[in-house]
Amino acid sequence: MKPLAGLLVLSTLATSCATTGGNTALQQMADQDQYDRLHDVPDEGRHDAAHQQQVRQLLAAQQLRTGRDYFNAAIILQHADSASDYLQAHKLAKKAAELTPRNRDATVLAAQSWDRYQRSQGQPQWYGTQHYVRDGREYLQLLDTTRVTDAERRAHFVSTLAEKLTYFNKKTNHHETSLRAYMLTNDQQRSLEQRHSGVELLGSYEDLFGQVQYPAEARQHAITGKVLLQATVALDGTVSHTSVVQGLGYGCDEEAVRVMKTARFRNESGEPQEIRIAVPFGPLAQ
Repeated sequence: MKPLAGLLVLSTLATSCATTGGNTALQQMADQDQYDRLHDVPDEGRHDAAHQQQVRQLLAAQQLRTGRDYFNAAIILQHADSASDYLQAHKLAKKAAELTPRNRDATVLAAQSWDRYQRSQGQPQWYGTQHYVRDGREYLQLLDTTRVTDAERRAHFVSTLAEKLTYFNKKTNHHETSLRAYMLTNDQQRSLEQRHSGVELLGSYEDLFGQVQYPAEARQHAITGKVLLQATVALDGTVSHTSVVQGLGYGCDEEAVRVMKTARFRNESGEPQEIRIAVPFGPLAQ
């Protein structure tokens, strides 16, 4: 089960395309993106990768023309795996909202993609659009309730804090007075993900990331962010075949691999497991 990230059901997509024009192929990709998620299509990942590559090519060639084009491109990139794509999706959604103010979905998507970008950086979301579901239970991903006001949430057509709390209370039949009761910390979310896979880190991620030595070159250039790693956890819990999925450069990639090789896991899955871990650098690592 993937984290719920506020699946965008496109209320305006089918009716607006004919009147606003736009890139037909891009429209078809966005339609496929939403269909895949609504119907749990097995080829979702393969479709996503192909669509994202095509969107990047359109961006490089400056081929986005209409508000609908910007919106469709944002839909596709917000389902990528990198912080840079989430940030790009946010910018595209904001541009779509400017060009087509009647498209509320674009404004919603601007909030969703910003929250997803924040979470990809290990930071709390702002608007509260990112949920997480595991074993039939729904959680709210880490949220900073002070970064935007409820008025700003309403302006983005997303739930206010009170509405969000009411939603969770009704869903759980509880009577909590704070969203904190439904909110996951970063470590709690990682722990849930690992337990589901049968692989769990021995010790805490705080201790693991505390081993990171911020490279001098990265410090000199004020490099911050995360290095996304993929590795194989053997049955004895040792780590091998560590590779960089998305790097930062400036010595950060090599340092992330070094730290990852020191990690030890409990693997109760019965077979080697591939995992992905994002190692923070800069202020995020403090």
